[in-house]
Amino acid sequence: KARYEVCIRQCMAYGQMLMDDACKDIGDIKTLRDYGKMAVTLRSGHADGYYYEALADEHLGFVKEGLKAVNKALNIEPDGADILALKANLLADMGDYSQAASLYSESFDISADEAYLLMKGRVLFLMGNVDGAYEVYRRITDKELLEAAGINLNDMERRWPFVAIRGLKNLLKKGSKEG
Repeated sequence: KARYEVCIRQCMAYGQMLMDDACKDIGDIKTLRDYGKMAVTLRSGHADGYYYEALADEHLGFVKEGLKAVNKALNIEPDGADILALKANLLADMGDYSQAASLYSESFDISADEAYLLMKGRVLFLMGNVDGAYEVYRRITDKELLEAAGINLNDMERRWPFVAIRGLKNLLKKGSKEG
């Protein structure tokens, strides 16, 4: 048990470095992967080792291996929002944007973390569904999150006339119902 706990602490440390973009080189990501695999060896019935292995695989470009690991984590913890979002990242890497968007929605529904809405919006944008992305971004109440991601809703409204057209349609519908 103590060895497993050490592995998970190391996974957490290296995972945080990865998320903070503080890895010195690819060796740090490989170390994360190694600690994740070691955690799986020590406790295969826990999702954490699989999660960290998949996180490293994603950043190393081993998408298929990452999907195998994340699916094992989901078999153990099917309602883990972060695990679902990691699977969505991997699916998006493979170009399966529709499934990725669905998983980001599910992650948000479980956790209420608006970062998952941001990710869903980006995937919808990649799919060419700018209107859908805009609608998802509008649901985000944390304006600092949008700003940090470089998303300005006012710019989107000016750049894409669909927003103005939809607003006009809504006004016309509202006017015809009142009249």
